[in-house]
Amino acid sequence: MRLKPDELARTYKRLATINWILESAGFVGGASAMGAGAGEAIKKGSMSEGFKKTTGRLAGKGPISEALVEKYGAGTAARAVGLAPVAAAVAKLVHESGKKQMAEIRAITQHEFQRGKASREDYAAVFGNAVDPASIKKYWEYR
Repeated sequence: MRLKPDELARTYKRLATINWILESAGFVGGASAMGAGAGEAIKKGSMSEGFKKTTGRLAGKGPISEALVEKYGAGTAARAVGLAPVAAAVAKLVHESGKKQMAEIRAITQHEFQRGKASREDYAAVFGNAVDPASIKKYWEYR
């Protein structure tokens, strides 16, 4: 993390994009699993079917493996996605590592901005519109 503030901002954006892709694709996180379960419950009119879908997704059965089963059958799909649990574990690890690095980058960017070493653009790239950079006091303003 000894990168310049602008490099940290670019790294933060890349990590945010990767995590967004993993979350949106249903590789990690319970939100997509819950949404899939709710959709299944509505579609089939059965809470138990919704529960099965949710638990399947949480166990690593994602939309890609489900689509393969529908298109090619269970046998072919099983061979094609035999490494799905490994891929899901790697995706989860990448996601968690990305979240940790993003938190570190936020802390470093906050510190560097308060020291006057990071620009408003770098700060905004990391924190978005949630915080106005003008409202952040520099360290020397506390005296």
